[in-house]
Amino acid sequence: MNGGNRAMTKHKRLSSQLLPLIIILIVGTALRFYHIGGESLWQDEGTSHAFATMPLGDLLGEKGKAETNPPLYYFLLHLWVHIFGDSEAALRTPSALFSVLSLVFTYAAGHWFMNRRAGLFAAAISATMPFHVEYAQEARAYTLMLLGATIAVAGFARLLRNPDSAGTTLRLNRDWRAWSLYILGTSITLYAHNAGVFLPSSLTIAAVIAFCLKPKQFGIGFAANWLAANVIVILIWLPWILVVLNQVNDMSSFWIQLPNPVEILNTPLQIYLPIPNPARLLSKLAVAVAGIAFAAYCFRRKRWDLFAAMALLTGSVFVQVWIASLYQPIFIPRIFVWTLPMFALAMAIGTASISKPSARYLLAGCLIAANLLALPKYYNKPDKEYWRQLAEAYEQVDNKETLTLIYPADIHMPLGYYLGPAHLLEESAMGIVNNGDPIKVYGSHLVDKLVRVNEIRSKVKEHQRLLIVIRETKTTDAAEVYSSLETEFILNTLYQKGHLSITEGITREISATQ
Repeated sequence: MNGGNRAMTKHKRLSSQLLPLIIILIVGTALRFYHIGGESLWQDEGTSHAFATMPLGDLLGEKGKAETNPPLYYFLLHLWVHIFGDSEAALRTPSALFSVLSLVFTYAAGHWFMNRRAGLFAAAISATMPFHVEYAQEARAYTLMLLGATIAVAGFARLLRNPDSAGTTLRLNRDWRAWSLYILGTSITLYAHNAGVFLPSSLTIAAVIAFCLKPKQFGIGFAANWLAANVIVILIWLPWILVVLNQVNDMSSFWIQLPNPVEILNTPLQIYLPIPNPARLLSKLAVAVAGIAFAAYCFRRKRWDLFAAMALLTGSVFVQVWIASLYQPIFIPRIFVWTLPMFALAMAIGTASISKPSARYLLAGCLIAANLLALPKYYNKPDKEYWRQLAEAYEQVDNKETLTLIYPADIHMPLGYYLGPAHLLEESAMGIVNNGDPIKVYGSHLVDKLVRVNEIRSKVKEHQRLLIVIRETKTTDAAEVYSSLETEFILNTLYQKGHLSITEGITREISATQ
């Protein structure tokens, strides 16, 4: 009887502990699936669709390697599309699921770094972070990278929690759960996005600091285990390492620019505090209080290993990427999305360390409320890009026996999603690239006919009518395309919304007869 009562009591206690996490997961899921298919796919999501719908042989072969990111996300999306279809909502659903699943590991990391309360606070803050939600609604690999990073950090948190177990020799009873989480999460991160390399670099520095701070607790066994775990990760990543090295050498014309100091300082604010007025002051104040409380907790408990880990994962990683950008610019805000749970963990640990319950829950409420106040701005913002509308306008235009020029060449991917590749990229269609080597232009390897900007006039001189579809960006110059055509063609804009346009070109001779 007593055994039955104890079992029932244990079950009730477990249920009461899990209920808050379940509520957080329900809220996080609702936020991520709200209106998930409402917006048109944008350029990069069109890229995801193009690669995910390739035959597996092409995806894992030379065509797939021409993409600048690893194949894991496209492979998973390929399987998903085969089962659930390729609507906008279906394409974005895996990203939402990765994001929701990461909340579980964020909770686990907070629990192992400190306690269950910190885990719940971290999961709740992550569930409502605007950037977390935004990239959960995008058919790209960022939340897969985020999920992998969160799994790895959860494993690392368990290692810090149990240094004796983490530091035993290879022959004795190691914490296999912690090491497995670290290896699995790091491998997922590396195969989700090339920027994932900054996760193991940050955690390795944190591990060295932990070892130096507590050599007796971790011991030589920990160093041996860490080395062994990372050798396993490298062996798993090895097939892709050679591809990355070749890609770096071939990205001389890559579109990302070297960041200036202001961009480096503003990027963390853009990612962690995208809060509109009047909530911006509330957000900054809450973050400052939680940050001070986190530092005070680490100081009181002498948890400098924890402090170093969070500082590396939410601070120095920006410096690491900047240093890498001196060789090959890769510094753009979205590659740091994987650091969002780490920032939430630092805020949650600081909040949970406050001894007075009323102050503790007030601060947690302010952090979550500030996030929620920012979400309407995301949900109500204009479409990412108007490809759906542009495709509708294109279909209404007489495009029979007309040469279609697309600039840049890689916009055939979102257009192909809405129009169908066969309809758009028929033999007469032509992709425009800048005057460099077309082979090195991203996405051009999937277009059969290419022309450089300075060769357009000679390539179209036998045509009487053109349709020019343009996506204007920092690296494309529509004026250059138009100037090369306007001497022989009368140009008329048929559609323009955002930075997308369709322009008709009719030879001056034909126009004169009309």
